[in-house]
Amino acid sequence: MQGQGPSIEPFSERDISTLLCNPQVLAALIEACLNQASYQKLADLVLQDAALSAQVIQAASKAIPQAIKPAEPVSSAVQNLGIPILTSLALKAAQQLSKHRFTAEELTFQARLWATSQVGAVAARCLAPSVDFSRIEEAQLGGLFLNLGVHLLFRRFGRDYLVMNVGSCGSTAQALLERGRFGLDHLDLADRMIRSWKLESFLADAIRFLQVDVSQDRALRAAVEDCAAGPAVLSGPASPSGRAAAAC
Repeated sequence: MQGQGPSIEPFSERDISTLLCNPQVLAALIEACLNQASYQKLADLVLQDAALSAQVIQAASKAIPQAIKPAEPVSSAVQNLGIPILTSLALKAAQQLSKHRFTAEELTFQARLWATSQVGAVAARCLAPSVDFSRIEEAQLGGLFLNLGVHLLFRRFGRDYLVMNVGSCGSTAQALLERGRFGLDHLDLADRMIRSWKLESFLADAIRFLQVDVSQDRALRAAVEDCAAGPAVLSGPASPSGRAAAAC
């Protein structure tokens, strides 16, 4: 892919597998797997982290693609992978995270990414019933993945990405900067990665075409950034339904 900047290696499935997962979510998931928790409990935990959800769906789409239900992508992926494989994925993600060395600036941005994804998921879960959309998990996943491309670009380019003064929730203006520097933007990237899983879902279209340009709405941007910088990043994970109820 060519932009105004240097040529870069195309993104692939490997980039999803290298994404860094929220440590609190990983710890809770590993404990739940060891305790043989229900598949619904495990899916609820996975749905609290964009990187983990992407890795679980990607693994399931490679193993048994036809078994992933469009209305419940994560729940069906968890059930079809089974607890042993899910445990292995979580342990691998934890090992990868433990080996990574962040600068203070990188850690702050990564924490904002984790929190912003969770805020997006809660917002989408709350909004779905109000517009008579019955596929709650699919909507929640759409919110969770709204900044998936930002996760991917930051993981690949690190500080070279941060010097562009990017935000954790993304925007149309940010996408223009990304295209000029890397030859693609976070919306294109998320769209391509999600389509590679061949889900019969609206997810890719929703993320590619329904991104709100929060840079043009100061109040919305401030609210998202306040949530992303708040203490929820440092506390243990709550259930998505609990967070949705509180947010609503």
